[in-house]
Amino acid sequence: MKRILIFGAGMLLFTLALYGQSAPAQDVKATQAPDQATPPTASLDALILEAQQKNPGVQSALLQVQALRRRVPQAKTLPDPTVSVGWAGNITPFSVQEGDPSSYRGVGVSQAFPYPGKLKLRGEIADREAEAAWWDYETARRNLVADVKSAYYDYFAAFKAVEITKKDKDLLQKLSSIAEARYRVGKGVQQDVLRSQTEISLLEQRLTVFEQQERTAEARLNTLLFRDPETPVGAPEKLEPTPLTHSLDELYTLAREQDPGLQREQRMIERNQYAVNLAQKDYRPDFNVGYMYQQRPDLKDMQGFTVTANIPIFYKTKQRQAVAEQTGKRNCCLL
Repeated sequence: MKRILIFGAGMLLFTLALYGQSAPAQDVKATQAPDQATPPTASLDALILEAQQKNPGVQSALLQVQALRRRVPQAKTLPDPTVSVGWAGNITPFSVQEGDPSSYRGVGVSQAFPYPGKLKLRGEIADREAEAAWWDYETARRNLVADVKSAYYDYFAAFKAVEITKKDKDLLQKLSSIAEARYRVGKGVQQDVLRSQTEISLLEQRLTVFEQQERTAEARLNTLLFRDPETPVGAPEKLEPTPLTHSLDELYTLAREQDPGLQREQRMIERNQYAVNLAQKDYRPDFNVGYMYQQRPDLKDMQGFTVTANIPIFYKTKQRQAVAEQTGKRNCCLL
């Protein structure tokens, strides 16, 4: 390329010196292509935002995070209380038998209370599952951003290659016109004309390759944006190199703190440890507290309270196996 420009510049200077006037320059100006409207600039930040809003994988991961975060208050909340109504005596609802002191109608309320600490552990498990899902979303988002940037930079390189090649071709065509004019008036040689035409043909071949690369990068970018592949992207914005301001040790620290895969595994380790603790607490009984009111026809009304608790007598096949299961899951994450 350098020898082409040197050759063309030499021919232009020689021609100007030979004629001593601006006529060749006027010819060059006359052959210039008319100005074309500048296409709109395609901002990288805007394209990344559009891709994140339209990509179904990223949006699905985000909705999954939002759904799992709604589990946390549910897991920390007590079970719903129960209300019961009943009667004894006649088959007719809420009727009692006259003269029978054992006949009654009544209402009762009960509330279950898990063993202290179980609700908190269930909430921690739900919270860590939501955090792990958030890092899954972050992985999908970062991969998408990386793909958009890669496609955008490829598009930028191809776009600039086409732009520069067109300018070089335009310059060579002007110089070729000068060589032909000098050859017609006997001031030049045919070899210069043929050489310029050969270089123009080579540039046209390169231009075809660069235009194909531009269309490919544009189609890839449109695919990531969920657009029609033929949608015009526009001229890329001017890019400036970003300086690296972090040391190698700082990059190691950032990688440990921000790597999505590592952070997700850490949340799952915490989740499984909480699950082991919860399984161990299942050896402890849960309680149920109830209140009952009975209305009797021939006796005074009666009120009462009940407290019930489950007895984990089948701990060998239930609680013990649950602890072993959760411990195995935790150890798998630690490998």
